[in-house]
Amino acid sequence: MKKSARTFRNLLILLLGLILAPSVYSQTFQENLLYGDEAMDEKDYYGAAMFYRNALYLDSTSLRAAWNYAEASRQFNNYVESEKFYASVLERDKGVRFELCRFWLAISQKANGKYQQAGENFKQFMLENPTVDDYYLNKSTVEREACALALDIINNPLNISIEHLLDPKVNTAYSEFNAIQLGDTSLMFSALRPLVMEEAETIIDNSYMSSIYIGTLSQSGFSKVKKFDSKINVSGFHNANVTISEDQTRMYFSRVEAENNPQMKSELWYAENTLGKWQKPVRLNDSINVEPYTSTQPALSESREYSVLYFVSNRPGGFGKLDIWYVVIKDGKYGEPVNLGSNINTPGDEITPYYHDATSTLYFSSDWHKGLGGYDIFKSKGALNQWAAPKNVGYPLNTSYNDIYFTVNTVDNDGYLTSNRPGSLFIKSETCCNDIYYYEWKPKTPANPVAEVYDTTIQDRIRMLLPLTLYFHNDEPNPRTTDVTTTKNYQSTLSEYYAMKDTYKSEYARGLTGFEEIKAKRDIEEFFENYVKRGFAQLQLFNKLLLEDLNDGSRVKIMIKGYCSPLTSTEYNVNLAKRRIASLKNYIREIDGGAFLKYLDSTATNGGALTIMEDPIGEATASPFVSDNPNDRRNSIYSRTAAFERKIQIVLYESKAGTKEILFPELFFEATSHDFGEMEQGTKASWVFKFTNTGNTDLVISGVETSCGCTTIDWPHAPIEPGGSGEIRVVMNSEEYMGSKTETATILSNARQSKITLNLSANIIEKR
Repeated sequence: MKKSARTFRNLLILLLGLILAPSVYSQTFQENLLYGDEAMDEKDYYGAAMFYRNALYLDSTSLRAAWNYAEASRQFNNYVESEKFYASVLERDKGVRFELCRFWLAISQKANGKYQQAGENFKQFMLENPTVDDYYLNKSTVEREACALALDIINNPLNISIEHLLDPKVNTAYSEFNAIQLGDTSLMFSALRPLVMEEAETIIDNSYMSSIYIGTLSQSGFSKVKKFDSKINVSGFHNANVTISEDQTRMYFSRVEAENNPQMKSELWYAENTLGKWQKPVRLNDSINVEPYTSTQPALSESREYSVLYFVSNRPGGFGKLDIWYVVIKDGKYGEPVNLGSNINTPGDEITPYYHDATSTLYFSSDWHKGLGGYDIFKSKGALNQWAAPKNVGYPLNTSYNDIYFTVNTVDNDGYLTSNRPGSLFIKSETCCNDIYYYEWKPKTPANPVAEVYDTTIQDRIRMLLPLTLYFHNDEPNPRTTDVTTTKNYQSTLSEYYAMKDTYKSEYARGLTGFEEIKAKRDIEEFFENYVKRGFAQLQLFNKLLLEDLNDGSRVKIMIKGYCSPLTSTEYNVNLAKRRIASLKNYIREIDGGAFLKYLDSTATNGGALTIMEDPIGEATASPFVSDNPNDRRNSIYSRTAAFERKIQIVLYESKAGTKEILFPELFFEATSHDFGEMEQGTKASWVFKFTNTGNTDLVISGVETSCGCTTIDWPHAPIEPGGSGEIRVVMNSEEYMGSKTETATILSNARQSKITLNLSANIIEKR
């Protein structure tokens, strides 16, 4: 049976399964597993996930169904689901039947940006599986180190802006990739799209084919986007991954036969342009297209004497799975392919090479070199098989998702990349599909920004962290007192607080069942990992940079604000806020063997000094959604919303190395609430909040606190200049809710009003 026929049959059965009564479900558990396995064999990971999920509805205790669902979800980049179900399998199986479960859980957590959890699980995996295949042990070692570096990379962003190309003629809900700009007039890219475009999604997919497209650039955007020459986009083949000579007379691309090619083996092809017309392409020789291996993703480098074609292959003689190779082209003749060597290639995958001739720099993506998650973009100076150690190009070019196909325009130092980061358009899952993004270096960029990362000052790096938020357990430290100070330091209160995570989960989920119980526990887990732990990691980086600034002789002032939940009187809460601020001051005095004492006491011989200002504002800005009923402990103490209110923030950093005037940005929203109206259960809806920086210095949004895990937020990570504007995109997921729903998203920034709450509401109804 042909693949397309099998796929149609599988999807038809799945459709019938979704509409038949539950009594029929009980007879089809094994069938769902079987059809899921077939879909996995065909690399139809989305279809496989649907079958395995259907099997789980029939038997939620099946370890095999849960494991298979996690595997299929990971394969089509739905890392939220894969993390959830790997965790479920690990909790029940303890790694007995599925010894790689903790490894893939850690991979999924890293892809979700949970670096602390991922690092701990990589470490635990190595301890539990000392005899497992060396690939997984070596990979875990690298990934642990990458998790430790990730926060520092994110907290030192590039001076760059990234734009999601929202023109529907370019990015769609399917996959677009491999964008290269031709001069300043055209954009070539590849796209995987259905042969028949439907107005609405159906459960029965039609066939997909990748083709090469070209669009005309104009002041108003793209026009006349169409498929490239029909001699290149031949029917019955996937055609993609273009590289083209600077004079636009020669091009290389990859071609994959659509039928009778179960391994989707790719080959490299070449075409010439004669008198303005593309000639019939030819397949490159057998030393490049080695049977039965893949050769793909070509990248052309040109010089006066010869050209070099870099490409990706899994042929023998490499260092891992997919490696980058090169072949020298001189006088129309091709040399023998050569591996780039172990500086570039690893036991993992190295893909999507791009060589920037002007700076002699190779850009490529890797899932092995130390990155933020998935594929990261790296750069290395050199040529042929002589390369410097690769460097991560930085955030936000890289994210915890897949970031690939980096290119640089010939007319400037800006360019394009491909990513499945949140915000990309999709049909099947939020991070399933690739879109094209445009990056642009901001005005302060050095003369050659592609080769050198923008060099920020210590003061700039510190201000990027603000407001720096630290959290506390209820009425801590020194509970049930009116003291205004404490002998505890913040690290000790944090350790005690974090040890209560399981208590928070059980108390907040008390009385709940099913999805509501799972959701409540997941919300608390996410709060402790993504906010409590992350805040302390940021504090450690802040202290390191602060000490560097003081050691340079700077006179520094910081301001700490203290907050409380509205559980007791205002006077009591102000005193509690003062104790919380005091715990941080104690921590600063005690860390690093008292390294800050001479600056706090103004006795440093280099003239450096540290002044800490306090603003214990108590409950004055507490969220109106936090319960102040002491008998309602679930909502007044253990809820995620209440936990967000018990905190202190470092909101101001002033150094003599900066301006003498205290500068503040101002965050002004056109509107701070939105009602989505009626939403069918299981759907998602998005809304964009627009804002302006009305202050007198750069605005930096450092994070967002959400009242539940059902909302995802996308915000500008680059600084917004005075007078500049931006957008915050909010996506609400109604999968686990019914009835009237109100949620909040609190924006944290370095503005004078350091937190602003956006209110979201919807009425969730049954799916029609």
